[in-house]
Formats: sequence, structure tokens, C-alpha cells
Amino acid sequence: MKINKKKLFKLILFLTVFYVVYIYLIFPHIEKDFKKEPVLVTAEKWLNNKNNNLNFYYIEKNDNPSIKKYLKNSIDSVHVSNYLKHHKNTVTLKNPDKPIVYFTNNYTSGALYCYSHYQETKNNDFLKIFWAHVNWMTENLKYPVDTVALWTNDNMIYDKYNLDYGWASAYGQGFGLSVLCRAYQESKDKKYLMLAEKVLNSFDLYYKNGGIMDIDKNGDYWYLEYPANPPGYVLNGMIFGLFGIYDYYRITDSEKALEYFNRGIKTLEKNLHRYDKGFWSAYDLEYGTCASLGYHKNVHIPQLQALFYITNKSIFKQYVDKFNKYLNEPFLTIYKTKFTIEAFGRRLTYKSPLKKYSKERFK
Repeated sequence: MKINKKKLFKLILFLTVFYVVYIYLIFPHIEKDFKKEPVLVTAEKWLNNKNNNLNFYYIEKNDNPSIKKYLKNSIDSVHVSNYLKHHKNTVTLKNPDKPIVYFTNNYTSGALYCYSHYQETKNNDFLKIFWAHVNWMTENLKYPVDTVALWTNDNMIYDKYNLDYGWASAYGQGFGLSVLCRAYQESKDKKYLMLAEKVLNSFDLYYKNGGIMDIDKNGDYWYLEYPANPPGYVLNGMIFGLFGIYDYYRITDSEKALEYFNRGIKTLEKNLHRYDKGFWSAYDLEYGTCASLGYHKNVHIPQLQALFYITNKSIFKQYVDKFNKYLNEPFLTIYKTKFTIEAFGRRLTYKSPLKKYSKERFK
């Protein structure tokens, strides 16, 4: 079979032009993080105020949101943000009419940022919103045993990680710990410390028993944002869990909290290289997919920067520098290409519109 070199050249030229146009013109309008420059996040506010009790969180947004923004998604006008998201492809609701208080997303982080903005502005409206969140949180804890307290996602299945109703998350537990510690600091009411200790204990409850902790085959301790079987080992959720543990340690000097924190740090030291794709950071270890630009730039990098400030361990600074380097070409182009390929894969798996017909949704 004779190859028409002229036609082959035209095909290659067309594909090359299409690829360039797609990467630089089309992709930014498809991937939401490229539609607008993400809000920059910094760990510097905490560093500059680390000796002043629990005020600023370990990573902070640079912008100062308005009160109206926080009240936009309120439940029953009590200023408790529901952050309702439908996630049509990945979430199935048990009761579609019931709002989601999605603890693995922004609920408790919203409370923390309100507290930070109160510290910065002394605007009591931020403090009122913070206390509304605190009250909701204390009323909605679950107690699998007397010594353990958890917030659980009771109204949603999360298909990506094969999670049925009622799952807890290290993400929510970590943020929740930080909120309860600040509630104690602000009020001196020891009930918040008592609840916080029970939340802390969830970091020692095995995920198959309803907790959020796993010990892998190497004896490493993990705190799971998604306590799936097998565990996904999501990087940002692990670190947010550690931040909450460290807040509890800072306010109590608890040896138990320090032990939980140190064993998590040891796990990250041994496993951070597994999140390095050579051109970008991975979101988790189960799928190993690229983190979005927003997660890579405004979550992973400032989280690792904060861990360096807390622990002074050089490995965290090493990966801050590497991940920052990946934000520049040609690594950004490699990310866009890989992200596109992975997006097709997601549409054929947990984001497939045919998943609802599966007879075995949970193993």
C-alpha cells in the first residue's frame, strides 16, 4: 500500500494546528479553572500570626468576601451555608428535596474563613455567622461510640469512590476540629473541648468500622477524605485533617493529638513522591489523575508550604518548589493534554450516564 505523503503531511499539519488551538484557545473555556484566574491562597497570614492563638487558618484566601456572599446559600435564614451542589454525574441524593450540608466540601471551611475575617476586620457579622455554623455543627454530630464524634454525609452517595449514605471524612473532621477549637478559644466553654476530643478520636477509628483512619500494608497511617474500599488516599483531605489535629494540639498540648499528627506527617514524608506525576500533582493515589489547576495551585502548594512552616521539614519545601515549577510551560501544556485524556476516561467510568443501571453499585 503506497502512502500519499502529501495527504499525510496535510493530516499531520491539521492535527498539529488543531492541537495548538485546542490547548491554548479551546481548553481554557472548557476547564472551569481556566475561565478565570483562581483566587490566590497563601500560608503567609498564619506564619505571620502563628504565636497569636488560633486566629488565621493555615491557608487563607487573599480576598475578603462580603457578608452577602456568606448569606447567599443560607438554610432557613439562620446563616448556615448549605453549599448545595448537584454533582449530577457523581452524586445520587437519598432525598433530592433536602439540602446537602456537604462536609467534604466547603461547609466547615466557610465557618473558619468567617472567623478569620472577623479577626481581620472586627466585623461582628462575621462572628455571628461563625457561631451559627458552630451551633449547627454541635447539633449534628453523630456518635458511633461514646468516645467518638463524627459528621456524616447522610443524604448522598458518592459514586467516584463508591461511598454509600452515611460516610464521614477526614476533610470535614479536620475543619470541624479547627472550628470547635476556635469556639472554645472565643467562649472558654469547655463543652467545645469535650466535643473536639471526641472528634479527634475519629482519627484513630478504622474506616471499615465507620471512622476515617487506615493503616496500609507498610504500616503507614492515613486520614481519609473518602473512606472508600480501597481507600483513595486524597492528598488535600489528608492534610486538612492534619491541620485540625494540630489546632487541637496547639490549644490543649495533648500528647495524643501530637502522636496522631506526627504519624500522619511521617506517612506524607514517605509517600509524597507518589503524588508527583513529573509534570503536575495527583489528586489521589487510587485514580492517580491530575489535580485541577485550582487544586494544584491553590490547595496542594499552599498546604505543603504551611506544613513546612509548621514542621520545618525540608521535604515539604522541596515539593512546594517542584509543584510551583510545574505551573510554567511546558509542564502546563502536558497537564492540559493529560487532563483532557483523563476527562474522557472519567466519562466512561464513574461519570458515565449509564452508571445508574449498574446492579452492583457498591462492593
